[in-house]
Amino acid sequence: DCEKKFGTENGEIIANNKVRIGMTKEMCRISWGIPIWSNKTTISEGTIEKWYYGLAYSLYFIDDKLMRIDE
Repeated sequence: DCEKKFGTENGEIIANNKVRIGMTKEMCRISWGIPIWSNKTTISEGTIEKWYYGLAYSLYFIDDKLMRIDE
């Protein structure tokens, strides 16, 4: 299903529960699940959203694009 929806390369990454820079929020949610908690900050360039997955892992989005992964 992931390969049909997101293409072969992204589909394989998602199916293996991985994320990478440039993915959308939807792709990351399917791959890693719903975050434990999140927060949003609005700036002139757009909305920054941070998703937290425990103490060691977090994802940063600007609008709908993954820009940073903390591990």
